[in-house]
Amino acid sequence: MSFLDNIISKNNSSDDFVKYKDIVLNLDVCLLMLENGDIEYINPAGEALISRINGCSKEDYDCEICEKQINLLLEQGIGALSNSMRQRYSYITAINGQRTVFYIKIEIYKLQMDETRMMVRFEDYTDQYLAEEYMKSVNKTNSMISKISSRFLGNYDKDKAINEALRDVGMLTGADRVYVFELLKENTIIDNTYEWCNKEVDSIMGKRKQLNFQDYTWWIEEINAHEKVWIIRDCKDYDCSLNDINLLNLYNITSLFVFPIKSQNEIVGFIGADNISPSCEMNNEINKILTLVARLVGNSIESFKDKEAIIESEKRFRELFHNINSAIFIHRLEDNKVSPYFLMVNEHACHILGYSQSEFSSLTLHNLIEGDIYEDIINEINDNSHKKNMTFEVNLKAKDNSLILGEMTVTNTLLNNEEIVLIAVKDISNRRIYEKKLEDRNKELKDALVQLKEIQNQMIHQEKMAGIGQLAAGIAHEINNPLGYVMSNFDTLKKYIEIYDSAIEEFLKCSSKDKTIIKDMETDSREGSNNSTLIRRLNLIKEDMPDLIHDSKHGLDRIHKIITGLRLFSRSDESDTIEDYDLNEGIESTLLVANNEIKYYANIIKKLGNISSIKVIPVEINQVLLNLIVNAVHAIKEKSPDTQGDIIITTFEEEHSVCCSIEDTGIGIKEEIVSEIFNPFFTTKPVGQGTGLGLSISYEIIKNKHKGDLIVESTPNKGSKFTIKLPK
Repeated sequence: MSFLDNIISKNNSSDDFVKYKDIVLNLDVCLLMLENGDIEYINPAGEALISRINGCSKEDYDCEICEKQINLLLEQGIGALSNSMRQRYSYITAINGQRTVFYIKIEIYKLQMDETRMMVRFEDYTDQYLAEEYMKSVNKTNSMISKISSRFLGNYDKDKAINEALRDVGMLTGADRVYVFELLKENTIIDNTYEWCNKEVDSIMGKRKQLNFQDYTWWIEEINAHEKVWIIRDCKDYDCSLNDINLLNLYNITSLFVFPIKSQNEIVGFIGADNISPSCEMNNEINKILTLVARLVGNSIESFKDKEAIIESEKRFRELFHNINSAIFIHRLEDNKVSPYFLMVNEHACHILGYSQSEFSSLTLHNLIEGDIYEDIINEINDNSHKKNMTFEVNLKAKDNSLILGEMTVTNTLLNNEEIVLIAVKDISNRRIYEKKLEDRNKELKDALVQLKEIQNQMIHQEKMAGIGQLAAGIAHEINNPLGYVMSNFDTLKKYIEIYDSAIEEFLKCSSKDKTIIKDMETDSREGSNNSTLIRRLNLIKEDMPDLIHDSKHGLDRIHKIITGLRLFSRSDESDTIEDYDLNEGIESTLLVANNEIKYYANIIKKLGNISSIKVIPVEINQVLLNLIVNAVHAIKEKSPDTQGDIIITTFEEEHSVCCSIEDTGIGIKEEIVSEIFNPFFTTKPVGQGTGLGLSISYEIIKNKHKGDLIVESTPNKGSKFTIKLPK
């Protein structure tokens, strides 16, 4: 039995019921009832509505449940009706466990033909209602978008516009707080820069300033992962680290949404809201508003950053322009020609020329440049406008007619996208005075340097001669020895010559006699006659003569070597001449000169290698060798005057150097003074022994003049080793 048949069977007045059936058949929903509320009839449209409300088909009606459902609708409708005959209300039910809302319109009429009955008309206008609400939402969204957008137009107050936009978002979403965070300082700082709070909530913006970005990278990663909006409905269920949970709990955040602020597809900040209303649905309309606010706030922040950068740049430009220590004149270019009038003049120009800014407005560069060179300068500037810089020397005429010597630099550049000519004039009056003083000072220094070099050369020569002077007695002795036996041999040779003269006279006397006389003389020599003595003496002279000549030559050679060595040490006319030099030969000649000083105190051990010749000043290298060898002798003598020590002289080659080491077994050098031995006038010898310049001059010769090195190694009471390294 259908629901309709069930109702008919319950009513005794079936004829009356049929009378109204044709009237209500085609109505949307119509119920006929008795005054006591019993249902007489429900039409097909009503059946369809009841089926939708119950979530079932007409065939599946449960009559009792459906009747109860209709009575419930009537009770709600009549209750909502009050004294009115028409009423709209929402009916909430559950279909398949889901909350469902139906929007019902009800009209109740008493039937004129039978006042005991009422006709109740139900109409489901849910779709119409939702459409109306959607249009209201769209209109509200458009109105809000228009209102928010209007705040960011023209010359607006950025802070006010952003704060009001945040308020609108807060009212729209029912949030406790809405805020803006910006990424600052190349994404090293995250800063809460704006905040709106409802009346019941305190601001916490002051607690979220200048935060370390590294502590919130997870936050930015989450925003990136949710391209548009990131929503956490319940922070307790959010899967995040303990630190993140603690951060949310710190500010009593139970729910939130975050919307990124982007610039050139990069996140530069975000808009966030805490504790949003549970009823707030993130639908398209809200997303539109949030997208707009994010874009407007982002554009506003970025544009104001640009404006602030421009303002700051202009401020720095003006500070630089007016504080630079040159007179600056800026001219426009008109038809590629320099305008005669000033576009801008800096304060330094006013200061040095005595004109005010207003006075410069009636002046031209022509009024300032003294002489007839103005036209030449302007023509060159106009003809060479492509050049980056041009420089001229000018005299600028000040207001008091004084002249200022200036260096004018002309540059073509852009100012606010306008091509200009920038003329900078630097006062060089004092510079010229300083240049003249500097020139005079340089000349004095050059003269002093020449004198210093002469003094240095004199000191080197004097030190060299002093060294030779110390060896003078020994050198004289070295010369006297060979000279003594040369002179002795010379006396012997003189006697030999007398004998030869006598023999020659005898031979001359007998030259006309026959050969038997000569034979007799030879025979007589065997028999002890007077002639035999002469012959014997001649034979002795003949035997002795080669040795006599050999010994004399040896002595003369030694004297020659000593004299040559002395000449190499003492010459000063060619002291700066660079020549090929054999270091081994230099050592030999030095040992020859110093032999008498050496032989009583030291044994010379030579380990001379096969080395290359080098380019040096020979006289200076010999001086260094002599100084180091004599110092070695003195060190041995000071350690033990009665015992001979050793001086080991070694020559060898390295990759870039020819080297000589002079090692002694003397007293050595104390560790605390090793670093001072090359200082001028430093000496450990008693007063009157040495000048303190020997090692200093040696170091100067090797290190500075020959670009080599002089190295010392020493152990007290064991000896010292000096190594000379000269570049190949």
